[in-house]
Amino acid sequence: MPSVGNPFGKSKEVKPLEVVTKAEEKTKLNLTPPEPLNLKSPRFVIIHPENSEQVWKTLKENGNDVVLFGLTDDDYETLAIMMAEIRNFLITQRVIIEQYKQYYEQKENKKEVKEEPKKQ
Repeated sequence: MPSVGNPFGKSKEVKPLEVVTKAEEKTKLNLTPPEPLNLKSPRFVIIHPENSEQVWKTLKENGNDVVLFGLTDDDYETLAIMMAEIRNFLITQRVIIEQYKQYYEQKENKKEVKEEPKKQ
């Protein structure tokens, strides 16, 4: 064994370093799936020159605020595409979360690995 000098004149023998690797259990994610959304469906009314007065009258009679939120047919198509993209994104995120859960919670036979001391 090599000796290591010390400022006080005494030398000390170096002991070999023993490295032990131990596999640890993966922490469970403990995720509960979210409840499904319970969304209300909006009611769309197509207003055109022939029915506009009747639509306004019906809104007033039903006690609704007489307000118009308008979309062109192109804007409505854009809205539908955006909603489909959001839906696809959420589906993708759900798959990713499920894959993480499977990875972290899979059962493996893990054994302690003991390495030989490294020679210097």
